[in-house]
Amino acid sequence: MPTHVLSARQSDQLNTFPAMLPINSSLFEQGFNLDLEIPPAPPGSTAPVPRIDDQTHTLVVSLPVVHITVPHVESLPLLLLYAMRLETDLLLLAHNLLPGDVVEEFPCLPAMLTFLCALDDHKFDRIFRFNQGMRNNSLSLVPVAEGLNTVISNAWNAAAEARRARQRGARQ
Repeated sequence: MPTHVLSARQSDQLNTFPAMLPINSSLFEQGFNLDLEIPPAPPGSTAPVPRIDDQTHTLVVSLPVVHITVPHVESLPLLLLYAMRLETDLLLLAHNLLPGDVVEEFPCLPAMLTFLCALDDHKFDRIFRFNQGMRNNSLSLVPVAEGLNTVISNAWNAAAEARRARQRGARQ
């Protein structure tokens, strides 16, 4: 059950509407080496309890909002999912960061680069920016899971090296 909502803004786009992401504060604190400075719940209080809305007759829950600024909002939900261990399949994470044919070649960097360099510019740029954002978020929020950090780092290193190779190829 979520206990709070992260109101996440991207550090270079502070005037945009924030992404609103439900979190469980205990899972967040277990998953990151970052203190959100969430005030403790009053003694004897319970986690937010869903209630029936009188007008819509649907279940609703009210959650306190915690504001956060991150380098890349788009990759934050995926980072939260893995850091809070709501998902643990790191191969699935790798497939969310890089195309399947690239992931299948790991750890053979030359083969990974061959596939990444063959992508059209638009697709490669999207993959590069997402991995750069995920890496910057992980450096900023500091997830504690070593395996998670390794997958993020490997994907970023492959994307960054492919970018250098593509730039070298464009200059020749």
